[in-house]
Amino acid sequence: LKSLPADQVSAAISLAGSTSGGLFQYYFDQTEEKRLIVARAARTAIESAELAAIGEHGAPHIIEGRAGLYQLFGGVEAPPSTHFTERLGDLEGPLFVRPKYFAASHSIIPTLDGLAAVAPQGIDPSNVVRIVVRGDPAWEAVIGEKINSFEAPTTQIGAALNFSYVVGLWIARGRVLPTDYTPAAMRDEAILALARKSAFETAPGQHLSIEVVLKNGETIRASAADPEPDELAPFERERRLEKFRGLSASRLSEKKTEELQMHCLDVAKAQSMRDWARRAQTICA
Repeated sequence: LKSLPADQVSAAISLAGSTSGGLFQYYFDQTEEKRLIVARAARTAIESAELAAIGEHGAPHIIEGRAGLYQLFGGVEAPPSTHFTERLGDLEGPLFVRPKYFAASHSIIPTLDGLAAVAPQGIDPSNVVRIVVRGDPAWEAVIGEKINSFEAPTTQIGAALNFSYVVGLWIARGRVLPTDYTPAAMRDEAILALARKSAFETAPGQHLSIEVVLKNGETIRASAADPEPDELAPFERERRLEKFRGLSASRLSEKKTEELQMHCLDVAKAQSMRDWARRAQTICA
């Protein structure tokens, strides 16, 4: 926040909070404005910091007030301020990034992680009879409704947010990367047939789980593999490299792919992250 004093940092947060929002209808209409959300958030953050720096004030109780963040989104009382400040030291030191191995909505990825763990060799799509997703009734209004009233995706973002389609894509293709969301894949009857075999059932108090029923009577069961907040991401070198190769294959030559891979693996030796990023951009240019 441009080294602003505490009162102006507080004002910037408040100003940004007053402009946040957005409706979720794109999820059902399969429009692609979701890709603008991050850009708008970044623009709002910069604007709010600049306004605070020239003396603009925001609502000082934007987080804990009667119409603040906690009341608006949770209908609950905000925790004491120490909840936000007592563990600030944890932000120092290495940043452990947990990669997304599947290009899909965050609500779907843990389920795919769970499936991949119990069926590491994949699932034969020709043997699938039924797919059942279970979860607390809180999931029903969004995920459950779209699973039980499946509609084929018409856009890339619509496909990535479509639980049934993503599971069908993983079973059929064995992976879910951005390059897999092609117009042909969204019309692929084998994937769509798998998606139509999905159903959502409520299970009060239960987190998301999935069952894939096969023709031979076997049932593959998996729980959504959500990591704990304090759980460090495993390095999983081969899995990370597999994703890297999948993302770079259609964008870079084999020589540049290898060069960029080595550059990424050497990041711990970087003396300047600015110089490291510039070098990465040069390789990709």
